[in-house]
Amino acid sequence: MTVRNMYHWTQEAHLYIDLMFKREFVRGFRAIDAIKPIETLNILDAGCGFGSFTRELAEYFEPISIFGCDIDKKCIDTCQNKNTSITYFVQDLLQPIQTSESFDLVILTTAMAQFSETEQHNVLENIKNKLNQGGFIWVVDVNNDATESIFSYLASQHLVVYKNKYSKQLLNKFPIYSLTKYLPLSIVHIMDRLGIGSNVLTQIILQIERTP
Repeated sequence: MTVRNMYHWTQEAHLYIDLMFKREFVRGFRAIDAIKPIETLNILDAGCGFGSFTRELAEYFEPISIFGCDIDKKCIDTCQNKNTSITYFVQDLLQPIQTSESFDLVILTTAMAQFSETEQHNVLENIKNKLNQGGFIWVVDVNNDATESIFSYLASQHLVVYKNKYSKQLLNKFPIYSLTKYLPLSIVHIMDRLGIGSNVLTQIILQIERTP
C-alpha cells in the first residue's frame, strides 16, 4: 500500500493535531491491505457529505475506483463539481442502493448514529447487498447509546479486521492550531490521550463472507 508522506509523524505540534486522526484511517487501510491490496478496491463512501473524505482517498490511497453517495442532492452536486474523477449519486441508505456497481469496501463515517437501531440493521443489509464476496464494511461513529448495540452485533456476526477507539476534535481546528504552536509536542500527546477538546469515536472494519 502506498501512503503519501503527509501521514508520517511530525515534530510540529500544530500539524500533529490533524495527523493524529488521520493515523487511525491509515491503520485501518493497512489492516485491509494485508488481506486485499488497496489499489484493487472499488470503494463507496456512504453518506459522503461534501466529499472531503473521497478526495483524500483519491489523492493518498489511489484505489481502482471511488464512489460517494448522500441523501442530500446539494451535497452531491457540490461533490461532483469539485471532483470530476469521482462518481457521486443521491442515495437514501434506508433504501436499496441504486447503482449497478458492487463494492469491495463501503465506509460509513458518523452516519449510523443518525438512525434508530432497527434502521441501522436495514442500512447494513442494503450495504451487504452491494458488497462483493469477501468485501469490507468500515463503520466509524460516536461511541454512545445510539451505536453501542450495532457495534456489538457486528463484532459477533463477522470477522473483525480492525477495531479501535480514538479521539476526534470538536473545537475549531484553527484556534487549536494557534494554541499548539506554543506547546511542546509532549503536551499535545497528553491532550490526545486525554481526549481534550474531543469526543471518542469507535471504528470497526469487518470482512463479510457470504454463505453459499
